[in-house]
Amino acid sequence: MNERQPKDYPHNVDNLVITCMDFRFQKAIREQLQEKYQVDIESSDRIAYPGASKAIADGTLIPTIQLSHQLHDIKNVYVIDHTDCGGFGGLAAHENDERKEIASHMDSMTRAQEAIRMVLPQLVVTSFVVNLEGEAIHLT
Repeated sequence: MNERQPKDYPHNVDNLVITCMDFRFQKAIREQLQEKYQVDIESSDRIAYPGASKAIADGTLIPTIQLSHQLHDIKNVYVIDHTDCGGFGGLAAHENDERKEIASHMDSMTRAQEAIRMVLPQLVVTSFVVNLEGEAIHLT
């Protein structure tokens, strides 16, 4: 155990936050999580990976999500994508149409939620996309 942590330091956290690694969106993501969901990103497990939902849907991040659950007993997973994401080919890959790009992210986030629920059905999965203006578009 880390000597600087008190013996009763909590080892479990409720939330796992999965985002793209892109620095441009971290402030907007943190604000959205705090304001809408009352999630303190500093008290959450974190995964940053290019094309977050895509990496979940294709199975790349499923073992890491399972490990977070095993080690820290997470209850909620927040999957957050952003527009102009290189992991999805950026805006140019969607004919420079943000609506088409967001639709692509929504499809990927739906597949990511399904992938998580197949292995950990007890987790609550919430997903949203942050656009270039810092606004969140939520998966319904």
